[in-house]
Amino acid sequence: KLYEEAYKVPEGPARNKKWREAAAAYKVALDSAPDRDEAPEAAMNGAYAYKQVGEYDKAIEMYELFISKYGNEKTLSALKNGDAKAKPPVAAQPKKYEERVKYLQNAYDALAGAYVLFFNYPRAAETYDKISNNQNFAEKSRRESARQGLSLYASLGDRGGMTRARERFQTLGASPKEMAEADFIVASAELKRWDPYSGDEGANGNARRTAQRAMEDYFTVNKGKDAAAQFVVQAAYWSAKTRKAVLAGDTNKWWQITIDSFEKWKRLAPQEGGKNSALGSKEANMAAEADFTMLDEQINRQFDYETGHHRYKGTPQEVIGQYTKDAVEAKKWFDKMQHVNEAYVSPEWTTASVARQGSLYDALRTGLYNTRAPELKIFDAKTEAIIKRAENSDNPDLQEKADAARVNAQKAWRDKREQELNSADSVMIERYATAVVFAKRFNVANPQVIRSIRRLAFFTDVIGEAKMKQYTSSVKDLSYTEGMYPRMRPGISSAPPPNGTPAPLPAFVQ
Repeated sequence: KLYEEAYKVPEGPARNKKWREAAAAYKVALDSAPDRDEAPEAAMNGAYAYKQVGEYDKAIEMYELFISKYGNEKTLSALKNGDAKAKPPVAAQPKKYEERVKYLQNAYDALAGAYVLFFNYPRAAETYDKISNNQNFAEKSRRESARQGLSLYASLGDRGGMTRARERFQTLGASPKEMAEADFIVASAELKRWDPYSGDEGANGNARRTAQRAMEDYFTVNKGKDAAAQFVVQAAYWSAKTRKAVLAGDTNKWWQITIDSFEKWKRLAPQEGGKNSALGSKEANMAAEADFTMLDEQINRQFDYETGHHRYKGTPQEVIGQYTKDAVEAKKWFDKMQHVNEAYVSPEWTTASVARQGSLYDALRTGLYNTRAPELKIFDAKTEAIIKRAENSDNPDLQEKADAARVNAQKAWRDKREQELNSADSVMIERYATAVVFAKRFNVANPQVIRSIRRLAFFTDVIGEAKMKQYTSSVKDLSYTEGMYPRMRPGISSAPPPNGTPAPLPAFVQ
């Protein structure tokens, strides 16, 4: 009755009081007769009532009391097998035994869950250990509990607990793939000791090296096993990450191994919902990062404006020739980044690669836009000499023709440059804007996205709102509004619109 009344009272102190009264009543009943058939109801309802008011320690006490009394091994054995030595002898009661085991299993599961909610992970791991070791429970349930215990022991770094849980997991009929996962959980326990955001020295440096060895050892032992293909991807990925942290020379080797391992897993992965379950998975995300990272580093070294590329020199014809050659190169890098977009179905790295595609044309147009004299020569040396002789002559007709030739050449250069800039801008803006849309859709935070927003804000001022609207018109799910990107730019607020009205005069105090 108290339990039902608690639901009827509005949330607040009055309801909490009802929950406590209900919990106390159930506890009294459980203390009085923990072995009765009604005990499961008292334990579960009482513990639930305590959890409603956040008193998980008391809920845990109820579960433990119930398990110790209701799950008494002597009682369970008598129900399962009978007791010929009892006076009078007790016959086996299979149905009652199954019922009691079911309630006991529920209590154990609830107890483990309560420990997790109470952040008492060592006791939660011990509880799962007890479940897996309890032969009254079904093998499937015990196997799952062994797996849960293994995960918790790995998080705690308890090697003894991991060893026990792994061995029990295997003896309880774990499949080859489940054992491959269990072995990876054991190996990845070393990763949890390493902080990738701290320096590679002292204990953290040792932890990184230990984690690197653990991942590489797992890869070496399991790379030929189809059952372990999914976890081999993860081992290769972390082998690369632990090397990248110290800029090891063989990092790219392990990035490539990550990609190759994913391709194998993709061939073996089952179909789910009509699609390959490897696509869009954690492993796909790892392979996409590997692919993107290697491409990004190559582009940075071989193509980016910031690393000294696209510094054009010569006549307009020569500059446009150099630019056109670079544009062909940009398209090659663009297509390689497109592979990242399509091969893995990774929201985070698709977003990053789309933004990186935009940066290719950003680099191109920046180089062309910044081409100025003295590197730019409107005429070649021979023609420049002829023009200057005409300009310095005393013949007005020659001077006029020389002036017209210079004006026409400069106009032709500006027109051609504007044409090429518009072409690059259309691709650059569309890719940057698409990356920002993806980031919002998939809740992605990535340095490439932040850079995209900053560049879009910058180019809003450079090329104007009309072109920004034109170039973003093909971006799906983007409704462009004036000043959109300056307002989005991190750390910078857009200036308020101009107001031509004079400021009000100060108030006159009477």
